[in-house]
Amino acid sequence: MLTKGRLAMTFHGLGDRDKPSIHYEVFGDFTAASTRDIEGSAYRSRDGYLFKDSEGVGWWIFFAAHARGGLGGRVVGDVMACARMDEEGAMRVTVLADDVLRDDADAAFNRIPPASFEAAAALARELPRAG
Repeated sequence: MLTKGRLAMTFHGLGDRDKPSIHYEVFGDFTAASTRDIEGSAYRSRDGYLFKDSEGVGWWIFFAAHARGGLGGRVVGDVMACARMDEEGAMRVTVLADDVLRDDADAAFNRIPPASFEAAAALARELPRAG
């Protein structure tokens, strides 16, 4: 069942936590489980903030902290990706790595920024799970 809803994504600092955030919203039909806000810090690719996949689709890749507490004072969350899939604004959101430490994800993505979506997804799969 589809419901009318809003998928809102706020990217803080676009890789620099001291820079202002940008807010991206999509309104439309979503499954009930997907109508939520997602906040995260976007990672940079070698060519900017969009990671192009093999079909030329541009993906935002970002770290989204869990609402629950961290692990010993460290931030735990997911590396996620989202892309606008068509002209009507249909969005695809996927989790590339779940339950990882922000410090590990930031270090991996900032060390050598991936050049493509596929390279970023492979990098995310290599991140160790928290705890």
